[in-house]
Amino acid sequence: MISEENKMISSSYAQLRDFGFLVYNFNTQRKMIHGATNKFCDIIAIGQTGIHFIEVKLRSTRDTIKPDQIIFKKVVEQIAKKTPYIHYWMVRDLEDAHAVFDMILSGTPDQKGEQLGV
Repeated sequence: MISEENKMISSSYAQLRDFGFLVYNFNTQRKMIHGATNKFCDIIAIGQTGIHFIEVKLRSTRDTIKPDQIIFKKVVEQIAKKTPYIHYWMVRDLEDAHAVFDMILSGTPDQKGEQLGV
């Protein structure tokens, strides 16, 4: 079962759609077909500040990152080193979620105020 905190985080990221972002939420408790997406991140947001891969691992539910998710994280982080428009975020609570939401909306410091202009 998905916690209330997780539901709040998911619905807050869905609000990025109001700002022109595409938002895909893979954070469900449904059985994944042959594990196809359980190695992936929970949320992807695509918009003027880039592509944002968001993994939700809440302290309150003692959720831990799995080995395949660590591999995914490392791959995205290596790609992110080459461009300021790819980001990997780890969200541990509502405070993290709000901070990441703001960074997604306004851009990160390494973007120097530039956005993709989508």
